[in-house]
Amino acid sequence: MERSPTNPVFSFMNKRDLFTLHNNYLHAKHATDQAESLKSLSNDLYTDSVRFMYELLQNANDASLPNVSNNRSKVIIATIDNYLIIAHNGIPFNDKDLRAVSSINNGTKTNDQLKIGYKGLGFKAVFAKSSYVLIYTADEYFRFDSSYFDSSINCPWRWHGDQRTWEAENDRKFMYPWQIIPIWTEIDDVPSDVRSFIKRNSCSVSTIMLLHNKSEIKQGIQQLKDQPHVLLFLRNISELQFNLDGLIDTFKMENNEIDGIKTIVRNNHILSKWIVKQTILDIPASICENLNSDLNIPEKLRWAQQTELFFAAKYNNKDVIQKLEKLESVLFAYIPTKISQYELSVLVNANFLTNVNREQIHTNSMWNQWLFSQIPIEMYRWIGEMAKEAKWHAYVYDLVPSKLNLTSDMLAIKYNESCEEGIKNVKFIINNRQDRNLLKLDEAVIDQTLLTQDKCVDISLIRTFILQTYPGIGRLASYPFIQDNNELRKMGVKIFTWTNCIELFKSNYFRQTNTVSDNQKLILYFYNRSITDTEIAKIIYLIPFIMDQKCRLQVPRHIYYPLLYDESWNCSQSKESFIHNDILLWLESNLHIKDWFISLGITKKTDLTYLETKIIRHSATYITTGNALQTIQRLFLLFHHQIIGANELEKLKKLKVLTTQKTLISAENCYFSNIYQPRVRLEDGLSYLNIFLSEEYLAMNEQTDTNEWR
Repeated sequence: MERSPTNPVFSFMNKRDLFTLHNNYLHAKHATDQAESLKSLSNDLYTDSVRFMYELLQNANDASLPNVSNNRSKVIIATIDNYLIIAHNGIPFNDKDLRAVSSINNGTKTNDQLKIGYKGLGFKAVFAKSSYVLIYTADEYFRFDSSYFDSSINCPWRWHGDQRTWEAENDRKFMYPWQIIPIWTEIDDVPSDVRSFIKRNSCSVSTIMLLHNKSEIKQGIQQLKDQPHVLLFLRNISELQFNLDGLIDTFKMENNEIDGIKTIVRNNHILSKWIVKQTILDIPASICENLNSDLNIPEKLRWAQQTELFFAAKYNNKDVIQKLEKLESVLFAYIPTKISQYELSVLVNANFLTNVNREQIHTNSMWNQWLFSQIPIEMYRWIGEMAKEAKWHAYVYDLVPSKLNLTSDMLAIKYNESCEEGIKNVKFIINNRQDRNLLKLDEAVIDQTLLTQDKCVDISLIRTFILQTYPGIGRLASYPFIQDNNELRKMGVKIFTWTNCIELFKSNYFRQTNTVSDNQKLILYFYNRSITDTEIAKIIYLIPFIMDQKCRLQVPRHIYYPLLYDESWNCSQSKESFIHNDILLWLESNLHIKDWFISLGITKKTDLTYLETKIIRHSATYITTGNALQTIQRLFLLFHHQIIGANELEKLKKLKVLTTQKTLISAENCYFSNIYQPRVRLEDGLSYLNIFLSEEYLAMNEQTDTNEWR
């Protein structure tokens, strides 16, 4: 409100009336009682060196100009000699404001929903730090000055007797309630440096305090500078400037109304960034009824139908959301309280009912309990909103509410009940496809293997397997797969692990649907992952991902390349696992995969173990007419490919072979028949003897040179 000669902000009568009215005590006891109460209010309730500055910042926030776009105030905190000045460029005082600062619990904001103060006590905090408080507003000065009433000339009290006698009789020191008696002050009585500061900075309201202890106040100012996020919920303040004996430090709050980002800048350097969310809550009828009947409820809340709840999450320059440290995590009732025991992951601000100094909130208040019950529910919803944005979804689940370990605290009990409800009923998890439809916790699955992201395995197969694996599972989204997150793991989200994956690959269910083409995709997937992922490279030996001749998946150490000369590998009776023939053909055009298989230890299968344990050990009895040809043919090929040598052959002397007369005799007693072109043709003269090797061995492989048999 602009002051003009025809429309003064303060009437002359109001100035005089207030001074006279607040001096009108009939008895010394009444004046002293009032003064003692004011002293206790200021000194006992506002004990630290920064709380009174919070209160004045709140007053500056509430003094913003109405109906003005982008109306945001600048606040200056300055020291000049032993004076502290806290000034702003908002609305000057009017008559009601003057009466309010000169009274107790008679604030002007009790019914104003746009203003955050309501107790009518905050200004009294300044008197804990100063006995001389001068206020400038609308080109006027008035002060509250304890020394003014030390003089019998200024003190209106007229003793019946004298002050010393009264103090002796009543065993108490006489005090006067100077904190509520405004003294109009001529401009010439204001220090010139103070006047110059106000004029130079175009201040509309300034509170000037002659400090009891300047060094203490400097500590409080430093604390405020170290925690500039106290401005986050003072929505009408855009700039806070510190001018300490000429040294200027400027903090600005930059708002992005579109995405709710608030950036705190100090001297053009970014200090911190915050994602701020405002939620309007409808107050339930039961809570409204309680508010209406509770005499301790502020007037502005008594008939309210809605209230607001704010969250602020901190993030860094890399867009990584940061869970708050314990010391950062305090509750706000627009200005910070001293409550940090709940250790919430974000800053929370609401119209909490606080004690007089606004440092604590009432835990037995039904209103506060209801507000606490809304925090987890609304946080889950907010997390869901942020999860839809690619910028945030990788880190937003670090903010998920967790139960509080405060079993006797009613606020914590309500909070914990809400956590359980939110987990069950709120959809807040985004799936890997970034669908707009969010998932509840019991609808989601962490795919530890990442198979679903690469689509190398039919997603429906994995989903069905999970439904069968988790007994009693209630439901699962049609596409339930989400990114891995430790916080969601702690909450009990289902996980598709590598162990589950191995079980799936081994199952008949998977085998029946898995084709050669599917297996090629799977092999390529693991090849690519093993190159870039050291964890996969470690566990690849345990995963059955290579199709064998019977269409089963095998781990690398249990599958072989077949020998080129061995045609029996692909028969259904084979007990060994060999790479599927179609996969073998595919490998010939994907030599990098073939080389990778070799690096995994996949080799050509030899029969040496079988040779030692089955044939050599039982050489005299192993051969029958049924296996005589096949066994000797295999041994020949092993020898031909230098897999066995003279040492093994020496052990096979008693092995029986088929003769030209279709009987079996030991190899050491058998000779080459003429068809093998021996150097000495014994068969010409001894053909009647049953000692010559059957020609059927040569007939099994017509391309074999007879010299190779010798």
